[in-house]
Amino acid sequence: MNHLILPINSWLQKTIFYDSSYHIKDALNEMIQLIQTLVDSTEELQFDYEINTFKEKWYSFVYQRYYLKQRLNFEPYDNELYQYFGSKFSDELQELFTDIRNITHRYNLGSLVSMDSVQDTSVDLEEFLFDVLLLQDPYVDSDEETLHENEENLVYSIDGADI
Repeated sequence: MNHLILPINSWLQKTIFYDSSYHIKDALNEMIQLIQTLVDSTEELQFDYEINTFKEKWYSFVYQRYYLKQRLNFEPYDNELYQYFGSKFSDELQELFTDIRNITHRYNLGSLVSMDSVQDTSVDLEEFLFDVLLLQDPYVDSDEETLHENEENLVYSIDGADI
């Protein structure tokens, strides 16, 4: 890096180049709005944290990954569920990453939030979101399905007892 490394709070308060009233934190909050829109429009997803905690986690993630350029150690808590998450939401995650990267371009944040490296893909975003969102487990039946199956089993049991 060619510049002095800022501590996270100074980095968040850094103004963008052409608008002294707009800060990195404001651009990150725009990104959070995109994430909220995705979560709110998807029945299978919800936030695992209160919004303020989620924001702090997002700021820290972007700071570490895209400002400091640190590779983050990600271990999914459930490999099968992580694979499901990645395949189920791959289009949405790629679009979200593109929209987030467009925010960095719009505000010319290249040196402060650089997402233009060949190594910068939606995978980091996918890993972060998998860690901080709750995903409805696709392998667990809903209560309605379970009730229906129990009713079917009950009917079959009664029918079987009559024979």
